[in-house]
Amino acid sequence: SVQALLALLELNDSDLWVLFHLLDDKKSAALDAEQFISGCMRLKGPARSIDLAQVSRKQNRLAEQLVHFMRFVTREITEMRKAQ
Repeated sequence: SVQALLALLELNDSDLWVLFHLLDDKKSAALDAEQFISGCMRLKGPARSIDLAQVSRKQNRLAEQLVHFMRFVTREITEMRKAQ
């Protein structure tokens, strides 16, 4: 059953959506057998410290970019309101 497979993989129901998005590298909202197998092979094994550090670094950079963008938008909106 699906529940038994999830238990074997040490996954819970909420992990399925995350797993699907990780495996759907074509962003097609569907997985074929090749995508599923190659994706599972990529995800096999524990995360290494360097993998986690890389993800953390990318996330921090994205957060910084978002803050800069939000400040830019706030300034632009303020200027547009002043011009009215």
